[in-house]
Amino acid sequence: MASPPGFWRRLFGLYPGQDHQVRDRPRGADTVSVPNLSGSDGSTPIRHPGMSVLMDVTTVTLPRHCISTVHAHLRSVGREGNEGMALWVGVQQDQHFAVTETVLPAQRHIRTGDGVCVMVPAEELHRLNVWLYNSGLKLLAQIHSHPGRAYHSTTDDAYAVATTVGCLSLVVPNFAREPFDFARVAAYRLDGKANWNALPSAALSRMITITS
Repeated sequence: MASPPGFWRRLFGLYPGQDHQVRDRPRGADTVSVPNLSGSDGSTPIRHPGMSVLMDVTTVTLPRHCISTVHAHLRSVGREGNEGMALWVGVQQDQHFAVTETVLPAQRHIRTGDGVCVMVPAEELHRLNVWLYNSGLKLLAQIHSHPGRAYHSTTDDAYAVATTVGCLSLVVPNFAREPFDFARVAAYRLDGKANWNALPSAALSRMITITS
């Protein structure tokens, strides 16, 4: 397959020989940065009247089986010493988002002398975007695991799959060996300036309602 356009290469870290950040080097307690996803002049995306955007979302319903699918995947790849990635997608109605399913994208598990990371190839991201568009679904959150404590590293910034303002990024510690618990998850939300802002566990719990 031909090399992806420069935009995709920059956004998803597909440069040959890219150095992978060691997981035990956090870049800050509350806010970390991602590549600028707005206009070239630094402006925020244009919002058209009547258009619901993810930043509007204040409440989320999340089926328990979607959590179970994520946890099983992260724990399975974690047994091999790898990080895993999963996505929650669904439909938005004004300020409410209903997660309808978990997506386990094709992913590369990378281990180097510096640490570990997980990547979703550009062709898979393209396939995912086409599928979301044709299905009328939105990507709300990316969930991935760390070998140790949960935080958003520089690698997490560079390889983010969820890149729409208002998306969530959840980091699960210890290769998901413990039962899934939002109190142990590090949660972040992408703002209009392309910063991942820490979301306290109490705020995350108020936002998300787990359904059967």
